[in-house]
Amino acid sequence: VRLHPSAARVYSCRTSRPVTRQQAVRPEFWAGGLVDPVLYWPALEALLEREGRTPGLLLLDASPDRSLSAPARRHPAVRDGASVVVPLLPATGHGTARDLEALAEARDAVGRLAEPPRRGPRTQAVVSRSFT
Repeated sequence: VRLHPSAARVYSCRTSRPVTRQQAVRPEFWAGGLVDPVLYWPALEALLEREGRTPGLLLLDASPDRSLSAPARRHPAVRDGASVVVPLLPATGHGTARDLEALAEARDAVGRLAEPPRRGPRTQAVVSRSFT
């Protein structure tokens, strides 16, 4: 597999900074995310401080228990509504029907939020987390 730098800015939960073009193409960098401590809050804070207000971010929480939403909701950029958190999975009652219902709710929320805001289009950025 040949690695390429991302077109979107990717924030690493390993370094809590944007992934450089050099890091993006090094397998060692991505493998290190499996063994190094996860710096989720510092990475999320860096992302929201840099890009969370003008025009704001749409943060999608794909964790099975919505646990990644809670820290995001504590950040001032989310509390004041400049950025938004949308969970992709149900908080309770997992199963195919409930999962699909939660995903449809998220899709509808994303559709509403994707409409051009008054301040311009939302920035595209990602907080990277290695999953095992």
